[in-house]
Amino acid sequence: MVQAHELGHLKPEFGRAYFTLPRPVIEVYDLHNDAAEFHNLANDPELAGVIQEHLAALQEKMIVDHDYLPSPLGDSIPKAPSK
Repeated sequence: MVQAHELGHLKPEFGRAYFTLPRPVIEVYDLHNDAAEFHNLANDPELAGVIQEHLAALQEKMIVDHDYLPSPLGDSIPKAPSK
């Protein structure tokens, strides 16, 4: 796969999925329609509210578990669009 990537023979979705560095901090996939996880939906404005809820739950869980590692997002938890 590495050789195919280096030669430019991989389909673009495989190149993005396996050779994008650094990896995105947030990855969200529609596993029903994209089981191979090729299309990251983390920047989809329609999902911003759901993603914000999940990130807030993650932050709460880190506090409850005394997981004092800094959040990979820092203070940049995405905000849901105002209605």
